[in-house]
Amino acid sequence: MTVGSVLTREFLFIIDPRCLERISAFPPAPFLDAAARLSEFQPAVKIQLATPSFFKSEDSRLLLQYRKFISDIAAPLGDGKFYVSKDLSNKYRKLLSAARENGPQALALLALAQSTDADGVVSDARELLEPRYSLLAHHRIRVIPLAEFPRWIEICGIGHSTFVSAVDPHRSIPGELFYQWMDRKNRHLIDWHSRIGPQVSPETAEDLRSIVYNRYPFILYSRDMARFFELQSDHIARRIERGRLGTFVGFHLVTLYFHTWGLLDHLTLVANRHLGLGLPDNRCGIAGDEFWAAVSTRSPALRKAVKQQPRINDWIAVMADMRHPAAHKAMLLPTQLVSQTAESTLSDAEVLDILKQEDPEPFELFDRLDPTFALR
Repeated sequence: MTVGSVLTREFLFIIDPRCLERISAFPPAPFLDAAARLSEFQPAVKIQLATPSFFKSEDSRLLLQYRKFISDIAAPLGDGKFYVSKDLSNKYRKLLSAARENGPQALALLALAQSTDADGVVSDARELLEPRYSLLAHHRIRVIPLAEFPRWIEICGIGHSTFVSAVDPHRSIPGELFYQWMDRKNRHLIDWHSRIGPQVSPETAEDLRSIVYNRYPFILYSRDMARFFELQSDHIARRIERGRLGTFVGFHLVTLYFHTWGLLDHLTLVANRHLGLGLPDNRCGIAGDEFWAAVSTRSPALRKAVKQQPRINDWIAVMADMRHPAAHKAMLLPTQLVSQTAESTLSDAEVLDILKQEDPEPFELFDRLDPTFALR
C-alpha cells in the first residue's frame, strides 16, 4: 500500500455557529472561496464545512448567507452526547461541564465532531480552546481557532501539492513561489530585502536573499507538511483506531528544526560580516558565547534584543534540544513506537519494589488493609 492510497482528499470541519458573525470579518470570506476552489482542481481536494443550526433560531438566520459554502446540521446526530475523558484535568472537565452556561453547546459541538469523524471543530469559545490539546490527545478532536482556520484550509491543499491561498484564493501562484508571494511574513521579508539590499555589501545582500527566498520558505513548507501529515494521521486513527504516517510527520519536523537552526546560524554569519566582528565562520553561532561577546562590543542593542529576552532564549533552547540530537544522535520524533531499555525489562515484582522505595506510605496502607497485596 502506497502513501497516496492512504491519504484522504476529503476533509470535514464543524463550524461553531458563534463564529458565523465573525466570518463576515474576512470579506469576502476568502478562506471559504479557497475551500470551494480546492474542489475544482482535478483531482479535487474536497473540504466540507458544516454548522449546527439547532442551538438557537438566530443561528439559522446567520447561516443563510453562507449556505453556498457551509452545510446545515438541523438536528443532533446519534444520541447527541459527548462523554469527556477522565484523563482530562479537573479544570478542563469543569469547563466542559453541562452545568456551565456554555457547556451544553460545547459538548454538542464535540458530539457532532465525534459522530461525524470530523477533522476539526472551528471555534473561539474558551471552553473549547483551553483544553484543545487535551481533546486532541484523548479524543482525537482538533479544535481550531477561527483566526488559524484559513491556514488549515491551505494545508489541506498544500499536502496534495495544490497551492491555493486562503487570503487571495483567486490569485494563481506557482507552488515554488507560493510562500514568497502569499505568506504575509515572507512577503514582508522580501519587501524589506528589496529596500535593504542596496545598502549593504553584495555578499551580505546575497546571504539575506538566500534566507528570505530559500531558507524561510523551506521552514514554512516543512511546518505545513508536518501539520498535513498530522491531520492525515488523526484522520486515519479515528477510523481504524491506529495511527499511521508517523514517519512522514517526523521527517518534516526534523526538516523544520534543521532549517530553523540553520537560519539562526546563517543570521550570525550575516551579523559577523556586516558588523565587522572578524570571527571565523566556524566560531559564529546563535548559541556561541564568543559570537555574542563580539556582538556586545559592536552592537549592544542586538545582543540585548536576543540574549536578554527570556522568551527568545527559551525558544532557542527548545530549537537546540530538537536540532542537536537530530544532527548528532538519536532523533526526537513523534512516535507511538517504544524502545527497549533496562528499565522496561524489569519484572512486576522489581517495579513494585522500586515504587515502594519511592513512596512507601500507600503500600503500607494497602498491606494493612490486605496482607496479600504484596504477593499479587
